[in-house]
Amino acid sequence: MTYRHTQPGTLILITSLLIGALGVAIWWTTGRWEPAVLMILINAVSAFPFSSLTVEVGGGELRWHLLLGLCRDRLPLADIRDAGLVRVHWWTGLGSRL
Repeated sequence: MTYRHTQPGTLILITSLLIGALGVAIWWTTGRWEPAVLMILINAVSAFPFSSLTVEVGGGELRWHLLLGLCRDRLPLADIRDAGLVRVHWWTGLGSRL
């Protein structure tokens, strides 16, 4: 039996939409479309791959990948010694995100 779960990156998608709206607002107020389009493109290209995370357990290993499998990794189940529920603050891991 294989376990598979895909977690959507809701926060990054909402942030991307807000940045896109800011780009449109800049375009609307200044009349210059080049910086706005550049901002929207850079944001879309950087946010798209991180818009979902899929985790799978099966075949004797734990596998995870971001959207479209661009960034993937795997770990043999034999290497996992312990697992448990951990509560962390929202800012935990912020350094790795930056």
